[in-house]
Amino acid sequence: MTCIVVPTNPTDAILDARVVYLIQQQIATLSWLDACYGIAEVAEMKKDDGSIEVFPRVYANLANVPQTYKDVRYDDSLKAQAFFERDSEYTLGEDGEEDQISYSLSIVVWANLYKVDPLRSYDFTDQLAGDILRILKDNFDAHIDEYRIDLRSASAYSKYTMSDVENRFITLPYTAFRISFRYTEFKSPVCYTFTPTASS
Repeated sequence: MTCIVVPTNPTDAILDARVVYLIQQQIATLSWLDACYGIAEVAEMKKDDGSIEVFPRVYANLANVPQTYKDVRYDDSLKAQAFFERDSEYTLGEDGEEDQISYSLSIVVWANLYKVDPLRSYDFTDQLAGDILRILKDNFDAHIDEYRIDLRSASAYSKYTMSDVENRFITLPYTAFRISFRYTEFKSPVCYTFTPTASS
């Protein structure tokens, strides 16, 4: 199965959406990853018992199902999926560099280890995280610092609530991890220019 990159090519993406798209293209090459989503938002839903459920969702906008949101906590029809989170606001002009801009981002990955490799009967979450980290370092290391890696499944979803039923999707053979980092670049017209599409 070829990795699905969602949303499809944002040809005019700017700021951290552009950075995420560049990273998506690279991690989508991993053979064990079935879907790579963009930046998720924190969504809330009122449950029947009156409690509020908090979960990550992305605006998928797939060609076959336009204008659709997708819950991206887990998807057991896949071997593995990933999505991104914004961890803070943009930082401008740090360290006396007026043209410098930084984005704090995280990649959250969920996987069914049995589907990824049924011949391994142990927890190899660290090896999957290593694959992502290698891609970041090989392709973006000049821009990235302050790496933080959390291999604890529950911590990967610390921003969200998980019901008892959903909790079983982060216990083996299911797993989840988070890689957080700061991406820094210098301003350029490519990063900031918005061009409205022609109206009909």
